[in-house]
Amino acid sequence: LWGLQRFAWSEREVVHAVGAKRYVDARATVTETVSRRTGTGRVRMDTEHWRATTNLDDPIEPGTEVRVVDVTGARLVVEPLD
Repeated sequence: LWGLQRFAWSEREVVHAVGAKRYVDARATVTETVSRRTGTGRVRMDTEHWRATTNLDDPIEPGTEVRVVDVTGARLVVEPLD
């Protein structure tokens, strides 16, 4: 069994995030103004619509391409692409 162990696990294997954390670094498009102050906003990522927030003081307007920087509960935390 020790000889077969090297085939069962390799440190070179990539561990992928699970759950909603898999969306971190993904791109999305703002569909409803995202504002930290009002706590409102929505984004579209592929075919899904998500509630969103931001850590920035300025709101992010619809049509803006954003990057997901974190996931808090069922909300994506986003920031505009540079």
